[in-house]
Amino acid sequence: MLISIVAAVGFGLTALYVVVARRHKPTWKDGIIMLLACAELNWARVLTGISSDLATKVFWYKMIYFGFTITPTAFLCLALGYSGLGYVLTRRTRFVLGVFPALTAGLIFTNEIHGWIWNPANTVSIVTSIRFLTAADAGIWYWVFVAYSYFVMGLGCFFLARLLIHSRGIYGWQASAVIIAAILAILGSALDIFRVSPLQPFSTTALGLAVGSIVVAYVLAPLRRRDLLSFSRGAILNNVSDSVIVLDGDGRIVDMNPAAERLMGGPALQAIGKPLEQFLPGPISIWTGNTNKNGEVTLDYGNTPCIFDLRVSTIQGRKGRIEGQIVVLRDITERKRIEEVLRESEEKYRTILENIEDGYYEVDLDGRFTFFNNSMCRILGYPTEELMGMNDQQYMDEENAKKFLQAFNKVYETGEPLRGSEWEIIRKDRIRRCVEGYASLKRDSSGKPIGFRGIVRDVTERKQAEEVLKEKSEELARSNRELEQFAYVASHDLQEPLRTVTNFVQLLAKRYQGKLDSNADDFINFAVDGTMRMWKLINDLLAYSRVGTRGHTFEPINCETILQEALDNLKVTLEESGAVVTHDSLPTVMADSLQLGQLFQNLIGNAIKFRGDERPRIHISASRNDSGWTFSVRDNGIGIAPEFTERIFIIFQRLHGPQQYPGTGIGLAVCKKIVERHGGRIWAESEVGKGATFYFTLPTIKAKPLSYSVSNGGRV
Repeated sequence: MLISIVAAVGFGLTALYVVVARRHKPTWKDGIIMLLACAELNWARVLTGISSDLATKVFWYKMIYFGFTITPTAFLCLALGYSGLGYVLTRRTRFVLGVFPALTAGLIFTNEIHGWIWNPANTVSIVTSIRFLTAADAGIWYWVFVAYSYFVMGLGCFFLARLLIHSRGIYGWQASAVIIAAILAILGSALDIFRVSPLQPFSTTALGLAVGSIVVAYVLAPLRRRDLLSFSRGAILNNVSDSVIVLDGDGRIVDMNPAAERLMGGPALQAIGKPLEQFLPGPISIWTGNTNKNGEVTLDYGNTPCIFDLRVSTIQGRKGRIEGQIVVLRDITERKRIEEVLRESEEKYRTILENIEDGYYEVDLDGRFTFFNNSMCRILGYPTEELMGMNDQQYMDEENAKKFLQAFNKVYETGEPLRGSEWEIIRKDRIRRCVEGYASLKRDSSGKPIGFRGIVRDVTERKQAEEVLKEKSEELARSNRELEQFAYVASHDLQEPLRTVTNFVQLLAKRYQGKLDSNADDFINFAVDGTMRMWKLINDLLAYSRVGTRGHTFEPINCETILQEALDNLKVTLEESGAVVTHDSLPTVMADSLQLGQLFQNLIGNAIKFRGDERPRIHISASRNDSGWTFSVRDNGIGIAPEFTERIFIIFQRLHGPQQYPGTGIGLAVCKKIVERHGGRIWAESEVGKGATFYFTLPTIKAKPLSYSVSNGGRV
């Protein structure tokens, strides 16, 4: 009885340890069930012995065999999980394994009815002696149960023994310890059943279970193989995306992981024992053999061709004999797709680099070329083999090399890219060229700078063109200034002699008008009219020249105020013509107030002059645009043919003779020059007989007053 207590306590404490310290491990429940069943049957043996009445003894005696019904099945489940085969313990498998123990337990507790476990007539002697059933006592199901128990225990020992064969060091010793514990329990019960125990009257079953509990406790207490090798190996194989298939020496499947099950479209139990070619036909069979191989194969996976990396490794026995193979399939379809995309991208990248006019380069931190395109060779004039490894000092003079080094040091220190820096290079043929460079840091995968990369553009022709353009612009500006000065001086100096001529012609007309013949009167009138038109032309030309030379600085101007001043200047003309001038709300802009007033006055006066039969109606409005304001002056006059809407702004260009509409043809040229000085533009839209609308723009940002003198003109 003391041995049974020791065994019960040992199994109970070990079960408690598993609950506290090992419950996070897979199949820990199987271990708990087995340990508790062993503890229960030993406690039942103790309680059978100390119970006083027969009914209680019978109950606890039945509980002994109830524990025996659970222990073998729980041991098998534990052995499967311990040896890395826990994936076969599905719900269905556990249900099948539990049918026989449940049936046996039911037969034990109903033995008085059928007597299949033991002869009911011998119940008193059996439970009183607490002995195992003999051949005379046992029923038919008892022997079935014994055979089942030994078979299941033996099967569990087989899986553990197989694990032991492939284990080394402490892990193999731990597996052997578990097998020894199981064998002690089996051997002890066998000695009691067949009454050949040398320890009579002691129970060898209790002794075997007691020693086994100590061994199991000792095995589970330290670091377990189940925790390290078997569990980790099973966890890895069950969670990796690679398909792992184990073949025997004949090429038949003996094991596989879940990924392989998904690949072959079914559970492992359906494939085990069958040839691999039955599930993966085609070129994969050429990789099976007696050597280690690897390569790529294409398989139909889910009706889609997929590319797999295939690795075949042989499994060797202790004497070097080939026992089987491990086939590992890794789906590399996506990797291959990415590689193809990268290859195409690199090909496009290289094609672009080799066909652009700009030179692309990569240099190390010392400025030596490590990569460049053909255009870089063309710009520097060196062949590829000579340019590779060259640095800046070999194709620049000292001054430019110093500028180059300073620019790249700044890029290295700040990390900011270099944009549009210019240097002068010396080609291999000693011709100097001007280049514009762009550069940025080149880093490795850890972010450490390892060099520079950038683009070089030959801008020699552009720089030469810029110099020519600069010279032409300066020459044009000088010519314009001289032309404006000439126009101003000419118009100013012509006023005095013209004034003298005009005065004498007017005096001649006053004294001799009607005293000479009719021809003389006509001649005098022609002279007076010519001098007056010349006087007006000179004044208009003087006003045109003053737009660019005598303008005022720009300041905020209220356009409604300026418009009203222009209308006041045109008061007499407005009253005589009966013109009606309206306007929308007008903005405040940066402008020359006198010139803006002249602009409004010229456009409104133009609209009144070129009126039709109807009463003149003129409307001024303004709208906001992206860069400023767009003004419009719309009238209902005679209109302009569309083909002449640009010509009217050229100086001295007229669409009508002076007899129809008086004027010098300078008014709209002045308007254009005023608008351009303010940084805007002016244009007209019109059709004959439908009036005209003149548009001009003024920017919102204050611009530097411009001074132009160009051969543009007007309609007035």
